[in-house]
Amino acid sequence: MLAAPDYRSVINAVSRRDQVRVLVDGMTAANALGLTNAVPAKVVVHTDGRLRPIQLGQLIIEFRLTAASKLYWAGRPAMLIVQALHWLRDTLSEQREAIRDRLKVLLATDASAVLRDDLRQGLPTLPAWMQNLLRNVLKEIDTDSNAASGSVDFTSPISSTFDIGKTKA
Repeated sequence: MLAAPDYRSVINAVSRRDQVRVLVDGMTAANALGLTNAVPAKVVVHTDGRLRPIQLGQLIIEFRLTAASKLYWAGRPAMLIVQALHWLRDTLSEQREAIRDRLKVLLATDASAVLRDDLRQGLPTLPAWMQNLLRNVLKEIDTDSNAASGSVDFTSPISSTFDIGKTKA
């Protein structure tokens, strides 16, 4: 019996085929970034096109038509971080330090510079609570990187997680 293909690859392929923007749901994003152990039984993908659900073994990929105004982060490098934080908002009060520490690990590498720049650029579009959290994390990373001049460069843990809906130039 063949194994089901990776759902991320399927979402990428559908996005390219149908020329639609896609934005994964918060639980899927949080799981992909290691911010939660919750494993989604259904992946919800917000999109600007009408698409039928896809079943991969036990996993269902459901596409939900979403207004273009809600798809600002679709295809952007920091999409997963923003979506994960939206989903984690209710647990933020008791897990704030753990989430902040994980974000620092994800964003502190030289390979994550694109993510940091994308977050800084899109910061005004985010809710105030998320702006405050991300501003503090980015400030700590900047302070730490200025203090440690001989840091080791390694690949960002999220640089290859999702490659969906990239904006075409």
